[in-house]
Amino acid sequence: LLPWRHSSFLSDAMATAATPSGIRNDVLLPDAVRQYIVEHKLEKVVTSALNRVILQMPEDPYARLAEELSKSSFSVPRFMHLRPDASKPRKQLDFHVVVASRGVNIRIHKLTLGDVFHVEDGSE
Repeated sequence: LLPWRHSSFLSDAMATAATPSGIRNDVLLPDAVRQYIVEHKLEKVVTSALNRVILQMPEDPYARLAEELSKSSFSVPRFMHLRPDASKPRKQLDFHVVVASRGVNIRIHKLTLGDVFHVEDGSE
């Protein structure tokens, strides 16, 4: 793992320490919460996802983090829609592919349809 894993990237409740559960200040957490975190490996999954996002430094870190976390989900993502990207000039069509995983919409891919507005006038 990255050297800054133990820094403030995660809350104190999720940062690692030399406790049996791996959670700093785990004595401050109710037993049910501590057991839930351990049972679902939340610390490991969240830390790994956050480390991958930070390594990649994507343009939209929240969408990428959601995508990384969805990899640990046991429910199958389903296609929702193509969302047009209006931030680009209209020389091409850009879309974001959006899926839903466990009730959360996630932008997982960008689709570009080349030079679709090219008009041939016979002068070339």
